[in-house]
Amino acid sequence: KRAVAYGILVKQTFFTMNVYFVILYGYVIVAAVLIYFFYRDQKNKTVFLGKHRILAWIFIGILGGGILMAIDARFIEINRLVIHPQTIITPNIKKPVRIALIGDLHVGANKKTAWTQKVVNKIIAAKPDLVVIAGDNVYNHGESLDETEYLEPLRELPKHFPTYYVL
Repeated sequence: KRAVAYGILVKQTFFTMNVYFVILYGYVIVAAVLIYFFYRDQKNKTVFLGKHRILAWIFIGILGGGILMAIDARFIEINRLVIHPQTIITPNIKKPVRIALIGDLHVGANKKTAWTQKVVNKIIAAKPDLVVIAGDNVYNHGESLDETEYLEPLRELPKHFPTYYVL
């Protein structure tokens, strides 16, 4: 008496719009320059950070951590594909049903056809009884590009499983 839903959660970060890339890269550049100056000054006993070396290392650690988070947000997180198996027990379903739920693909400038194919391959490998596509598939940066072409691999799903799409 169990329905098993295999939701594929596609992680999309805040840093996907072009304006945010500028902010992100600007932070990395400014932080790297500040790290250089803080590292240099902590060796000089006549300046403030040379007198307070622990404070200099704290600043360097915070700025360095921010750089690592920026690299994660730009290059790693937007390409992560996370699968969350969930078990839902309901008295109305008599035999187990495996449902694959796809949501928030956000194809566009950062995720193209290869990304969608990766999602489709994961779903086919999970062998669900049915697939539900829950919308937010195209990011649309406001450019004139037709980003729907990146969704072509989704056409494979109805060949294997009953597939439903909800906006």
